[in-house]
Amino acid sequence: MKRSKEKYLVMGGDSVIGRSLYNELLNRGCEVYYTTRRNTKLLEKSIYFNLKENNINFSPNNVFVCTGISDINFCEQFPKKTWDLNVNLTLDLLKKFYKSGSHITFLSSEMVFNEEIENPDIDSKKQPITQYGKQKSKIENEILLLGKSITIFRMSKVVSINYNFFYEWMENIKKHKVIEAFSNYYLSPISLNYAIKNILKENLNGVVHLTGEKKVSYYDFAKILIDKKLQPNLIKNIEVNFNKKEYLNNSKKKSMNMNLTKKKYNINPQKIKSVVKDLFKEYNNLKNEY
Repeated sequence: MKRSKEKYLVMGGDSVIGRSLYNELLNRGCEVYYTTRRNTKLLEKSIYFNLKENNINFSPNNVFVCTGISDINFCEQFPKKTWDLNVNLTLDLLKKFYKSGSHITFLSSEMVFNEEIENPDIDSKKQPITQYGKQKSKIENEILLLGKSITIFRMSKVVSINYNFFYEWMENIKKHKVIEAFSNYYLSPISLNYAIKNILKENLNGVVHLTGEKKVSYYDFAKILIDKKLQPNLIKNIEVNFNKKEYLNNSKKKSMNMNLTKKKYNINPQKIKSVVKDLFKEYNNLKNEY
């Protein structure tokens, strides 16, 4: 595959992952476009897009789907509205692209699994308990029926300074200020760099898992981040109120398995030290831009 001769479309270019995919493809010399919902003056390669209007009139060779409502609590509060956008309208568009010859890359989530299955692999039974997970699972099922030119990335938590939460952590580390971190809420962190690098690998088809090597609490991840840079008392231990719906589906035990992904594509889970290294590099690069 010679990327320079192909057209790429990033659906959801305003998102953290979508923007990073666009920038990386642009850096590689690809002809790449992205969609946006922002009512600002459009740049040369941007397309103002509304799922309800389905107004894209060209056929890209490759489509990366980073769109959708990802707020878990919002999906729980408005299941019909979010299902219409995240599933029905998205499927209509993807079927249109696939019929025109596009390869579809869809970004899914570990939330297609429930808490009962420990370390689920690609072929494990899906039983999502959140609306968000159910919507992702439905899209997966439907687009896999379209044919072989489909890639689905089920990803664990992507950490990046482009998310305010982690940016504030990095700022506090620099300023020796207190970090608040959950001791009863967990993540299997992967860096934005790790995610982008693997999403853009060639010849990946079907379902691919991308996850960290192990699941840790946010509190333990904060301790790894500061290492010996700060005193341990600068991390404040707080706990999640699990009565709130936005904290559904976050068991200490549940973490995706990458055995089949490793066997088929030689992609390994990301080690936590590598995640930390990427996060600091991302933060330092941002600061050096100013």
